[in-house]
Amino acid sequence: MKPTFANDLERFIYEKCYDFIWDEVSRYVSEHPASLELIHCRLDCPDEAAVEDMSLEFSTNIVIDEDTLSFDAVVSCTLTLEQETHHDRESCDASQWFKVSCSVDVKERLRGFAANGIEVHSGFKKKPPVTGVTASGNIVPRIYPDGLDAEATKFLSRYCPEALRTPMAVPIEDIVKEKMGLTLTKGGRLTDDFSIFGQICFSQGKVKVYDISSGKEHDLEVERGTILIDAYTYWERNLGCVNNTIAHEAYHWFRHRVYAAIKSILKGEKFIACRCPAKGGDEKKGGEWTDEERMEWQANHIAPRILMPIQTVRPKIEDLFGQYDYYGNGADKTMILECVIDDLAEFYKVSKQSAKIRMVDLGYKEADGVYNFEGFAPYFSSISPRDAFYEYCDNEEFRSVVDSGLFRYADGYFVFDNERFIAKDADDKPALTEYARDNLDECALQFTYRRVDMRLHGQFHHDAFHRKNPDSYQKLPRYDADKNAALIANAAAFKAAFEEEYETVTATSKTFSQRVTELMERKGWDAHKFAEHTRLEPNNYYRILRGETENPSIETVLNICIGLDAPSPIREELIALAGRSWQKTQLHCAYQFILKKGSVCTVTDFNNAFALLEIESGGKPPLKDDI
Repeated sequence: MKPTFANDLERFIYEKCYDFIWDEVSRYVSEHPASLELIHCRLDCPDEAAVEDMSLEFSTNIVIDEDTLSFDAVVSCTLTLEQETHHDRESCDASQWFKVSCSVDVKERLRGFAANGIEVHSGFKKKPPVTGVTASGNIVPRIYPDGLDAEATKFLSRYCPEALRTPMAVPIEDIVKEKMGLTLTKGGRLTDDFSIFGQICFSQGKVKVYDISSGKEHDLEVERGTILIDAYTYWERNLGCVNNTIAHEAYHWFRHRVYAAIKSILKGEKFIACRCPAKGGDEKKGGEWTDEERMEWQANHIAPRILMPIQTVRPKIEDLFGQYDYYGNGADKTMILECVIDDLAEFYKVSKQSAKIRMVDLGYKEADGVYNFEGFAPYFSSISPRDAFYEYCDNEEFRSVVDSGLFRYADGYFVFDNERFIAKDADDKPALTEYARDNLDECALQFTYRRVDMRLHGQFHHDAFHRKNPDSYQKLPRYDADKNAALIANAAAFKAAFEEEYETVTATSKTFSQRVTELMERKGWDAHKFAEHTRLEPNNYYRILRGETENPSIETVLNICIGLDAPSPIREELIALAGRSWQKTQLHCAYQFILKKGSVCTVTDFNNAFALLEIESGGKPPLKDDI
């Protein structure tokens, strides 16, 4: 009759380890016949002993550590004993239980067995693991809510101990690739409905993925230890979500790969993947947990603790509370908590949802009342020039995108500077095409909201905007680099063309006057046309032709560039030929922002846009408009 097994480990012991254990017990019995604790035996001091039969009673002290599975196998044996007496040599049978401490090295197969000790079983003795984690009979780690932080600490102690000492964003991607030796593959779709963020492949083999362009399913060959991240995790979510997914899969590898290996050995088939679902499950309410549900619960709860270790995150929260004077500030605590969550998420490179939940788990229950993440943080594309300038001054990532020249500001949106999305209206102003309005998610930068403490953030806020309540919190649009990552990536072709054009037009040894003369000739300008478009006096036209204008002010250069409708590469070239450069001043920052947002067609447009920013300029417009 086929034996039945209480769990996977007992089956594994019977099918793969029984002979090894038999040999170890037989050796021990034959070498120590007089040391057996025989109660019901008529021989008091046997000198020979042999094993006739052996049965596994149970296993205990199960520990997982890397690719090693350790356990104590308690076996009952039927022994044949012999003893020399005064009259003859006598023999009898007896029963004895033994505890055999074993360890096996498993990957996709059993690679090694070792008996680390054997003794007569005399009762239950729990042995706390020196390393590793205790596990159930089905090789699932035993981790409870009060041990989650300790388990995250074990992970970091092995792969990034510095993160336990110093507050820092845990370099989870580097850990996975350099410390754990895993392969991280980004791109491709794991499901057709974005229900899975990522997966870890425990075995070499084929996994089902979907082509990004066609949506067709196909097989992808993967090596053991490959983490796959769904492409939409980058496009539809944020860096925090990506980091959490990587940490989630890394923990699966850290603690659950032995489970997968045992399953593969017992079933004779490859246990390919463990997946990170898009909707993480809460603790199960009632009913029995499956092994897979328990392991998902572990990875879901430990991943954020790896990224925000308890040793540093609590001091970091208290530090932020101090910066915002949370305990003494009479302002709205909700706004301060949102600022703390924002800063915590930014510092540790996690999502705001994850940062909030971490605070609540650590006892900051007041954080539970802010940021309703059910449909939280709707993204939008429309932004006013004033708020856009605020973000341009304050957000280096947004400033870099605007300065790249890839996007142009039109009708309240930053969209691809491409004729498919931008056209001139009846007044010769840039405007969105009908296609762009119908497909803003394809062409427009997206923003979300943040609450800003005007006393602490940014160097331009007070002077630039003259807020009525500079000590209060303001709700302002925020550029999210992670949310816009795919949009920026899709603009790579535009950037390549831009850089090629820039290299071409800057490859010149002409003077400022010579270069401007060349450009005016292309336009067919005379002195009248020059004055009409640049709004400068006609005598400036003749001075340029005679080569007498070599070091004009940056404002004069801008008058000429706007009049010529010069693209960004030529504008930068003329500024350089004039011996000028952009300075890190509020005034120059405003000039660059107005030019880069792309809605300026005339000098009057420029001055009007400047006036909207409410920057102190002595009451006069920055560019001459004398004609």
